[in-house]
Amino acid sequence: MYLKPNKIYEDFRKRNLGLSKTIDLLITLIENIDDDTTRKECIDILNKIDFKHKKVFKILENLLISDTNENVRYSAAKVIKTKFLNKAVIPFLWALQHESSYDCLITIVKSLEEIIDERVVTLLIEEVEKINIDKFKTSLNELFNRTTINKYSHKDFAEILINNITLKFLIKKFKKINFKVKNGLISELDLSNVDNQVIYWRDRNSLENHSDLIGIQNLKNLERIKFFPLKWVVNNDLTYKSSIALIQALEGLNTRPAKETLITQLLLIEEPKFRKSVTNLIYHSPLEKFSVSQLSDILKNFLTISFLRKNHPHLNFEVESGNIIEIKLEEDPLITLPEYINQFSSLKSLILKNCSLYSLPDSIGSFKHLEILGLEGNNLKVLTESLSDLRSLEYLNLKNNELKKIPYSLGRLSNLTYLNLESNKLTEIPKSIGYISSLKYFNISRNSLKKIPASLGSLKSLQELNLRLNNLNLIPESLGLLDSLEILDLDNNNLKNLPNSITSISTLKKLSIEDNQLVQLPEQLDLFHSLEILKLSWNQLEFLPISIGGVKSLKTFRVIDNNLETLPQSLCFLSSLQELNISQNKLREIPEQFGDLKSLKILNLSDNQLKELPDSICSLKLLEKLNLSGNNIETLPKSTGSMQSLIEISLNGNLLKELPSSIGNLSFLKKLKLINNKLTQLPKSIKNISSLEEISLSWKDIENSEEFSSLIKKTI
Repeated sequence: MYLKPNKIYEDFRKRNLGLSKTIDLLITLIENIDDDTTRKECIDILNKIDFKHKKVFKILENLLISDTNENVRYSAAKVIKTKFLNKAVIPFLWALQHESSYDCLITIVKSLEEIIDERVVTLLIEEVEKINIDKFKTSLNELFNRTTINKYSHKDFAEILINNITLKFLIKKFKKINFKVKNGLISELDLSNVDNQVIYWRDRNSLENHSDLIGIQNLKNLERIKFFPLKWVVNNDLTYKSSIALIQALEGLNTRPAKETLITQLLLIEEPKFRKSVTNLIYHSPLEKFSVSQLSDILKNFLTISFLRKNHPHLNFEVESGNIIEIKLEEDPLITLPEYINQFSSLKSLILKNCSLYSLPDSIGSFKHLEILGLEGNNLKVLTESLSDLRSLEYLNLKNNELKKIPYSLGRLSNLTYLNLESNKLTEIPKSIGYISSLKYFNISRNSLKKIPASLGSLKSLQELNLRLNNLNLIPESLGLLDSLEILDLDNNNLKNLPNSITSISTLKKLSIEDNQLVQLPEQLDLFHSLEILKLSWNQLEFLPISIGGVKSLKTFRVIDNNLETLPQSLCFLSSLQELNISQNKLREIPEQFGDLKSLKILNLSDNQLKELPDSICSLKLLEKLNLSGNNIETLPKSTGSMQSLIEISLNGNLLKELPSSIGNLSFLKKLKLINNKLTQLPKSIKNISSLEEISLSWKDIENSEEFSSLIKKTI
């Protein structure tokens, strides 16, 4: 195992390594390892260090002349140019005649341009005289016929060679390229005819190297440039990247012809959304007033979205001022997010739902304006650290992935308001989540959490916290500090108790702790001044604290399937309560003051052990649904008919022998369920209930059934 070049450089910068030792280590790596990428890194680091070292020059000279890797040779040439220009003549003159790499050749020619030496001038003239491209030769002959060749400086010859080298490489790559040469320099380049050029596998290596295309920026006398046709650009990954390289060259030129090329391409756009956006731009300001950089950004956005849509036709996007600001793709396999998506530097929203993504590129952190990132339903197992660079991010949805860990750095997303980590494979969350002070919604349900960090109590803006379907057996006291929390879901965990501090959350409107192992509740429930929904079903509660009656704002209360035998009288103080479900408990009676629940609309007391009901229940004038099935009730209060709003009554599985005649006063009743009772007679008044749509009972047991022929038809 060897030292990494960057580690060596880092130690040098920190003065843990001296100059001589640093150079020795880098040279050792260059000479003794086979990995060309590492060797290139070592050479590039040498270029950052201020030194003069004969041994290093000899090594670099040898690399330039004989190394088989063109990237290594190019790096060596750059260091020689920077550090040893006075010694560069001989190796550069040799390399100029034998080098095959574009970058190396251009670096060498530009270096020779700076050296005043007769040998340089002589060789440059010789190289110019070797030029064999017909149009170039013709232009040079005309040029040198007008004036003596000796009147030109070595810089002039170097410029001619740079133009010739660039053209040679472009012709080799693009057979149908057209060009014009004026005074030995390229004046026009036309790449618009490559449309029909077939891209074979053997062309891949050539097209993957964009140095010659980017090198067009060296052609300072260009007066006209014609761009690749769109059909060719979106052909495949290689052609797309070539077009981006050409735009980079136009940016590098930063000339009027470069601007005209970009404007021409933008005016040729036919895609409706983009065309409309460009038209709007022109309406406010002529394209000529935009910089080359601005125009190139717009064109890169257009070409990139065109390429993406060719491969993913269902991709939706929005464009503003020529820049893509929204991308949405669903149910379309991507596997990985392509690196080139970072061309959308103004992107604000990226939604990729159910796209089979396995990873995110580090470049995703470059979206400085991204506010919404939706990655629901993918196959992500890890998150790149660069995600924390998205400082404008407000919405992050990672629901239904394969995440086992959340990077600590996620806590740096200081503008995040929505975070959804539902249905992953998380066993813990970093305490840094508690640093996201702007967070309002946090869903980490359906994971395998055994505990949550106390730092969550620092989320002062949090309004909704969903922790359901985990393995939590403890809630930290600090949760009581969440003084903006409105919804807390703790369903389907292993909780036996709740911290007393939870009642300090005066803003809480909904608290759900169903399907846990609760044996008791905090004593001071009356501190819940805003609570409207309380769900405690499927626990092991044997009693409710008296303080339950102090939750004056409560509208829905569910405590299904517990071990309650009695209810506190204070329950009847809940004057705002609209829905009460205490089914599947062990209640033998309900409080006499039950009728004080004046707002009640739904009451479910099924599957208890009730034998009778207090008369006060008939005072529930707003009650619409009453379920008393599965009890031991023998009689109903005589004033049952006073509950004028009743729509549905379920009395299945009781011991009723008769019904009160007042039941006929329930003028809105639609459903009446009486199966499995001991009824032998029905009151005639039932026939008065014209609204009745369904009635369920065994008519064969009813002795006066012949009086209810119209009702028998409604039997379910």
